[in-house]
Amino acid sequence: MNLTLVDLQPVLPAILVALTAFVVLLAGAFAGSGLAVCRNIATAGLGATLSLILVAPATGSLGGTIAGGAYSAFVQASILVVAILAVWLSAARLDDDRVYPHEFFTLMLFCVVGMMGLATAEEAISLFVALEIMSVALYGLCAMPRTDPRRQEAAIKYFITGAFSSAFLLFGIALLYGASGSTTLVLMAKGVADGGLLALMGAAFFFVGFLFKVGAAPFHMWSPDVYQGATTSVTAFMAAGVKIAAFGALGRVVAITLGGLSDSWAPGVALVAGFTMVVGNLGALAQTDLKRLLAFSSVAHAGYMLAGIVGMSDRRGGLEALLFYVSTYAITNLGAFGLLIAIRRNGREPALTTDLTGLSRRRPALAAMLTVLLISLTGVPVSAGFVGKFHLFKAAVASGYSGLAAVGVLMSVVSAFYYLRLVVLMYMEEPQDDVEFATESGVVPSLVAFAAALTFGLGLFPGILMAVARAAANSLF
Repeated sequence: MNLTLVDLQPVLPAILVALTAFVVLLAGAFAGSGLAVCRNIATAGLGATLSLILVAPATGSLGGTIAGGAYSAFVQASILVVAILAVWLSAARLDDDRVYPHEFFTLMLFCVVGMMGLATAEEAISLFVALEIMSVALYGLCAMPRTDPRRQEAAIKYFITGAFSSAFLLFGIALLYGASGSTTLVLMAKGVADGGLLALMGAAFFFVGFLFKVGAAPFHMWSPDVYQGATTSVTAFMAAGVKIAAFGALGRVVAITLGGLSDSWAPGVALVAGFTMVVGNLGALAQTDLKRLLAFSSVAHAGYMLAGIVGMSDRRGGLEALLFYVSTYAITNLGAFGLLIAIRRNGREPALTTDLTGLSRRRPALAAMLTVLLISLTGVPVSAGFVGKFHLFKAAVASGYSGLAAVGVLMSVVSAFYYLRLVVLMYMEEPQDDVEFATESGVVPSLVAFAAALTFGLGLFPGILMAVARAAANSLF
């Protein structure tokens, strides 16, 4: 192949992030650079990459493997915004967690490389390689610090279930290749259009592999343990970034390759989506640990996002609703985890729901921020979460799955109990006399405020982001 700069355009953002990762690693290993330097290098590299995507989005394709275009730009930009916020959230606690900053940020940046590969892959092998780059880096992040047995346990659990999901996904790709004779998504679509047995089995295994990654029931049991065991900053990055990357990749595959088989897979995915909503929300009701509660909440939101995949079966807006929802959910969820990092209750991070008791009396601004974020996660009107759910359920109804939309609405009502229970604890209960809430003095409270303001603002004025999501989705059809 005679490659030109134009051909390389779609992969340049990922190359820039990878080069940033090498610079951070070398700066820490040989120059002895500390936390601030590694953090700033990572931020500069991610910021430059984001600017490149916004100012000069890539077009065309790299040999039919990596694609540019509006869809890739939207998903990659969302990932980079999450990554920049995650870098600063992580930096606030790396010293407390006894982690070498150059190791941590190098793994995080390579994880971003994998996520960006997922967002742009238009060929199955490239997609699988990108998924593994992301996953292996995440296993390492979950295991930090290496001396903490809780982190080791979380990493092992994530690794084992991740290996299972990779096997299912790879087997699905092999079957789809057998049915079509190609691993390119466009050519694969022509080969599986007749809906033969190999094509249907391949689609089923492919979906199972991704359902593991996004934590959809019944493939979700790793989520609560890993979310609880990993450090909060890693959990925040994983909960937000993986959702964007995985659903971005799944949306492309469904739009290009599996859309013609929707009569076969959509009913099954709809059942999984409804079951995931129920399991996630009912599981969260019983939780007293904050990170496990947010983990089951993440499972429930995976179900809502799957409703967008089901809504793609007639191409009436399911993908644009999914893009809007997954990007706003990522910011909201990142803000919620960020608030746990921002607060110190008697010198430690709040772990139980009761640790937030009386927060509004001592730290009213943080309590107000968390309330806005929880309202959005619930889906209360005048929040980004409400707008996103409305369009997801609307797409499901338009595709003939009114029952799924009804389950989603009902489970959103159920979720109000455990989300608003935290609001009750913050505002309607008095803190104990011996409890002192300290606030992180760095940039973390500002990041949480940014997430809360963005969540509220997109609830009031969703039009711009929805229009961009619509243009990105339409670029695939």
